[in-house]
Amino acid sequence: MHAVALLALVVVGATTAPPPPSPPSLWAPPWCTFPNATVPRHATLGLGYADVMTKVFPTANPTAEPCPSSEVVLRASGSERQAFQIVLTPGERLAASVTVTLDPSKGNVSVFKLGYTHVSGVADPVANNRTGPYPDALLPGTHSDMLPLATGEAQPYWVQLSDLRPDPTDRGEIYASLSIATITAQGAQLPITLTIKVIMWDFAVPAPANASQALGAKFNEELPIFLGPNQHVDNQQFDQLAFENWAEHRVNKYVWMPVGGVAMNISADLSTVSLDTTEFDSRVTWLLQHGVTDIRFPVPSTNSEWMFSTIDGDWTQCHSATLNASWTFGPVLGTTPGSSGAPLTVPVFAGADIAHAHVNPLFAKLFALVNGALIAHIDSNGWIPHIVAEFVDEPHFLADVGELDRTLLKNFTATQLNNFTRFAVVSVAKMWKALHPQLRLQQTADDPSTLGDPSMRQLVDTWIINNRAYKAPGVAASMAQLRRERPAVVTSFYHNAIPVVDLPAIRVRSFPWQIWRTNYAYNETRHYGLQGSLSWYTNTRWKMDGGINLYVCANAGPVYGCVTPGDPCVDNAAGLANLLYPPLDGDSMKPVSSVRWELLAIGLQDVEAFVSRTIDQSQ
Repeated sequence: MHAVALLALVVVGATTAPPPPSPPSLWAPPWCTFPNATVPRHATLGLGYADVMTKVFPTANPTAEPCPSSEVVLRASGSERQAFQIVLTPGERLAASVTVTLDPSKGNVSVFKLGYTHVSGVADPVANNRTGPYPDALLPGTHSDMLPLATGEAQPYWVQLSDLRPDPTDRGEIYASLSIATITAQGAQLPITLTIKVIMWDFAVPAPANASQALGAKFNEELPIFLGPNQHVDNQQFDQLAFENWAEHRVNKYVWMPVGGVAMNISADLSTVSLDTTEFDSRVTWLLQHGVTDIRFPVPSTNSEWMFSTIDGDWTQCHSATLNASWTFGPVLGTTPGSSGAPLTVPVFAGADIAHAHVNPLFAKLFALVNGALIAHIDSNGWIPHIVAEFVDEPHFLADVGELDRTLLKNFTATQLNNFTRFAVVSVAKMWKALHPQLRLQQTADDPSTLGDPSMRQLVDTWIINNRAYKAPGVAASMAQLRRERPAVVTSFYHNAIPVVDLPAIRVRSFPWQIWRTNYAYNETRHYGLQGSLSWYTNTRWKMDGGINLYVCANAGPVYGCVTPGDPCVDNAAGLANLLYPPLDGDSMKPVSSVRWELLAIGLQDVEAFVSRTIDQSQ
């Protein structure tokens, strides 16, 4: 599964038959340079090869040994994405372009110029203490682009092949041609050419059905931050381009934020609801056609998304429920025919009984009215099996005093609030279940007490478990036991990843395997471990500096997710946040990919290839 440079051995004029040469190793050096004698070119231009696991910095790159051949060799299976890097280091001022020619009937190819993201605060000083520019963004361009390169600095180009399809006459090999055009002060130079040889395995990577990769984002709400100066981009079109990007990277679940696209009105007497689901229907249809399922239950515009509690105007205490929790429905039409309506906010709970969560009858009525109409529409399209509902994020049933805000505790004890939260979450979960017998309930959890609650274990069908909760004593075994008792239950892993780009590439590529290995590596979870992962903050938490210069959040102080400055953040630093960059210019609406996003897709392929080729998965 590695891109390699191979040595072609030729024996000339031998008088006796020499012993057969050993087959060339596929484990070529991850970083090597092509001598001028091997690849003729302009004398001052350095030319190198690097695998996808190598970070190529503008300066201070490691000394590279000579590449053994002018041929770049890949091993790949059918339908696999495979990539490598070509590195140009000009000794004088010049401009260059890199193009690859591949028969379209045999696959697809793309070339990206590596862009650098500035890192001023490292995420894990133990693993790495380097600040400054890091190669990460894969900048798109046309084949005719002739881009100036900085003298004396290495510039990598990411060459990516995908959907490879050899025909029977190819004998299991596909060839492509890589060409480098350069213009110096003396004018255009002769093109530099390399041969790319792809040796195909005798199997294909299957559809992503085993190592699930779930994704979360709210593009409509985050577009102004994400796009920066490119505000002209149409939301719907950008969303579809984003969905296409996800599908290409083997994302097969969209379980986190709602896809949106539902408008509604409630009658003045609160008896009927009218829906406009045109945008929602289009998105769901597209996602299902592309193999993406587990789509979050829609939230109509102007309606509440979470059951947040507000304390003195502060909604951040979302992990605990309180008596003043509210929910907004609507808009509710005015009493005058034809008049526009306004949202209606109602208390979720009634009374002042902190010992039990008594649901407000008006909330229960509107909850059933609105969500009942949505479920009826979803059911009429046959989408119920593909929808999951969630209403509160990471509820805590055993929050300690240190976790609860002082204003939250000023009227009640931590024990009272925890009991109330448990009653509240279970009560509303039962309301969801009452709407349709096949509606699946999803729950994020970063508190082991939520996972261990008997009522929640019977109500919840899909658990997305935070790294801290999963590592708590007994949790992994408890969730495995739940799956034994309820085989249809899905258990996945998530982490509020900090947006780091400065960790070793293996941290990203191996992440899907670290999830999947829970089904093999531990006796207590064998065959009942985690089934996938959720990557959140896909396009959020970038900080804009003027125009399109992007900086990770570390620049603002302590890295997000760390307790104190300098905390290595080993748990959260998988580098799976900020996977996509904003479009670079007004002519492009496609999100810019990153090295980490590509490595995550390659890591998913690694798992799928292993699982598909394992006959006895108990071994």
